[in-house]
Amino acid sequence: MTINKVLAVICNIPMGLPSAISFGKYHADHHNFLNETRRDPDLPLPWESKLSYDYPFYKYVFYAIIEFFYALRPIFMHNPSMRMDEALNYIFIFTSDYLIYHYWGLGAFLYIIISGCSSIGPHPAAIHIIAEHYEFIKGQETYDYIGWWNIPNLNLGYHLEHHDFPTCPWWNLRKIREIAPEYYEYLPYHTNYWKVLKNFLGDKNFNLYYRTIRIPEKP
Repeated sequence: MTINKVLAVICNIPMGLPSAISFGKYHADHHNFLNETRRDPDLPLPWESKLSYDYPFYKYVFYAIIEFFYALRPIFMHNPSMRMDEALNYIFIFTSDYLIYHYWGLGAFLYIIISGCSSIGPHPAAIHIIAEHYEFIKGQETYDYIGWWNIPNLNLGYHLEHHDFPTCPWWNLRKIREIAPEYYEYLPYHTNYWKVLKNFLGDKNFNLYYRTIRIPEKP
């Protein structure tokens, strides 16, 4: 596990923003508290949804800088905290940012920041963020994508399988569908990410709370 974290932090360098360890923690929360308000970091907050409903153009802003929403949203979760491995991730990435700026200049630093942001926001390979959990069909909260984008996206499209078996490595996700087709093949799935984005941005009634929402019970 420690080796995985070290490699994750090293791979985090080209993004310029410390996110490797935090993503692991909050992605676990996303699985454990799927679509629960203020517990699932992937679920937009109520004020985000209201903005997208009152001002349809807000969805374009949301999609363009989606990384910042994902980075800041956990602050408003029910139990925000920072662990030692997260702190080390921040120190390592900010240090690498400084070294890039010091030895290669402002242009190199801005390049990795802009590239990191655009890789999660306005980028065709990132449309999966919209495709996975928005309720395109009422009552279905998670969707697969079956298509050629699964090759560069390392099988991210097999999202139902990922939620059922979150520790399954990416190269085996497709095999789950092949082994147990009766659990997956009858469910609706996406075949075109561009249609997903067109529906999300083009339908004025499609807001950020087109999700299966759960209100957590009070303890």
